[in-house]
Amino acid sequence: MKLSVITVCKNSEKTIEKAIISVVNQTYLNIEYIIVDGDSQDSTKEIIAKYSTFIKNFINEPDRCLWEAMNKGIRMATGDFIYFLNSDDYLIDEHVVKDVVNFIIEHPSCDFVYGDIQIRSISGDFNIQKSPLPEEILEGMVTGCIIPHSGSFTKRELFFKLGFFNESYKIGSDYEWVTKLMQDEKLKIFYYPRTIASFYGGGLSSNLRENLSEMFAIQNNVEIYQSEYWLKKRIVMLQRAFVDNYEFLQKVQNLSDEREILIKNLQDLVDKREAIIISLKTSKFGKLRAAWHLLKKIIK
Repeated sequence: MKLSVITVCKNSEKTIEKAIISVVNQTYLNIEYIIVDGDSQDSTKEIIAKYSTFIKNFINEPDRCLWEAMNKGIRMATGDFIYFLNSDDYLIDEHVVKDVVNFIIEHPSCDFVYGDIQIRSISGDFNIQKSPLPEEILEGMVTGCIIPHSGSFTKRELFFKLGFFNESYKIGSDYEWVTKLMQDEKLKIFYYPRTIASFYGGGLSSNLRENLSEMFAIQNNVEIYQSEYWLKKRIVMLQRAFVDNYEFLQKVQNLSDEREILIKNLQDLVDKREAIIISLKTSKFGKLRAAWHLLKKIIK
């Protein structure tokens, strides 16, 4: 089985090499690696050139958006399955592709398989995000839970059946594409309980305002979410999410209030200590002590 790995990038000199190395080091060898560069102006292209023997196709030209670049990669891919690896992400270990391929071979009806991802924050912290089971995906998507493409493998022919990524969206095209996937009941979707990649959480998707705006716009245009069942379900779930977030923000506010009280108490303590020091310096004993130190310096 051939796997097409697609990385799109632009001015990614700080991260691209780690992404490439994570592909090059895979123990599974039947990988077609495609890199689509949006005409980088830093050293990204020079870094990519170092690994040219491992790269099947390299496109270097301006793109109108991320999704146009990804669609270019899809059109060039010839693998049985396609996997997207962002330029600031990397495969979690050298055996992950081999393990996923073996899983697909064991499940020959598989059209789409996904696993878990490690999410890295801007501060460098990370945690493992467990993906929902297939029967839980539609419900999870109501409040923004989506299977990231860095954790999923798609049969190539699905893009020609369901369509490519919608290039009119800035952030939510993968969200829209997954809604198409979930509406086709004939497709076989599998969850593989394994961490696939390390995903940087500070990229394009971190723009929550625009992300949520596109997500709700897509929900309002997806046929399956317009049924009476899902309209009621969406309202209940969004209300619950609002309450949960309110409670979380309340806890944060309480911690902030406690912090302010602690700071005030510490400042009061500092003020008292300073007052004691001043009183000691201005007292007879303080003056005598200062005179004694001065005398010691003179007779030294």
